[in-house]
Amino acid sequence: RGADPRLKDRQGEAPFDMASNDESRAALSAWAVAATDALREERKKAQDAEDEKNVRSDEERVQLEKRRKTQKLIEYAETGEKELLETELAEIEDPRQIATYRDDRGNNVLHAAVQHDRLEVVVALIDD
Repeated sequence: RGADPRLKDRQGEAPFDMASNDESRAALSAWAVAATDALREERKKAQDAEDEKNVRSDEERVQLEKRRKTQKLIEYAETGEKELLETELAEIEDPRQIATYRDDRGNNVLHAAVQHDRLEVVVALIDD
């Protein structure tokens, strides 16, 4: 189904860290990374196509683009991709608007970096 055992919870634990028995750890160790990545990419393309199909106005187009930008920013913050994050942030015309890029839970880029212990990204975000 494409669940990703690499994803960590808010405490920084991956499913392998939380597994309570050898069978669960063995199942997680045997996980097919390439298959999950292929499923995730397929789902992303399908979601992008569906999103495009549902855009009915210029305002909805702007909202969709902001949601996509937010997803990129959060992803780069979570993975510690400081240079890619800085490139994306530089494209935002008004730096005061960066904090308005929030995920579905209300977290912004700084939240994501802190939750995933990305110190270099945190420092870059608060120093700029």
